[in-house]
Amino acid sequence: MLIALASALSMGLTSANAVPAASVEQSIEERAVTRGAPRTSKYDNQKAGLLGLPVRPFQSLGTYEGLNYAGIELINVGTALAGVKAQSAPNVIAFDVLGTSLGGAGIKKAQISSIYDGSRTDRFDAKSLYFGCVLANAATVLSTPLSCTLTARGLDGQGKERARAKFDFKPSVGTLVANMKKATFGKEFVGIKTLELSVNGGIASLAVATLLDNLETVQYHKV
Repeated sequence: MLIALASALSMGLTSANAVPAASVEQSIEERAVTRGAPRTSKYDNQKAGLLGLPVRPFQSLGTYEGLNYAGIELINVGTALAGVKAQSAPNVIAFDVLGTSLGGAGIKKAQISSIYDGSRTDRFDAKSLYFGCVLANAATVLSTPLSCTLTARGLDGQGKERARAKFDFKPSVGTLVANMKKATFGKEFVGIKTLELSVNGGIASLAVATLLDNLETVQYHKV
């Protein structure tokens, strides 16, 4: 009887101290990455083209500070004599500039992702960014602020939507130079693989550009 009691007590202790399989798997996943400090990407340490050059082939920014930018170009807006001011001058990133984008004219989507060849970033939290829209003249560096709605989608590794948010940019009528609008993402944008951006503007034009700056993220790096 004593042997049976000891065996029962041993089994009870083992059961009480057991760690669920799901928790073990989660702990392994957490150990596989390290959480970085909050980072604000300002894009000002790269050589950039000028907004409005009449002939300039579209070229995505590519990999920058741990993330890959697809369908997004690096632009120098300088001191913005007209249009939208850079949040941190002189560079901004932009998509659908002069009618060129991911898939050609009229497609206004861009992606910032941790998924690319050689990536050491497992996932990231999207915290905030600044944005504005302009109606750019293809023959000059000058542009006009334009009202628009930015849609942001947080995607997982399979491209499924995990989060969505919309932000309005509404410069005053007649404004020649507008400040960027800050878009702050909610907790739904934590641990995403890709941030997808698209815009709807009041004017259907090939010359509409969406300018972005100072993207704040927290990245989780593979170890």
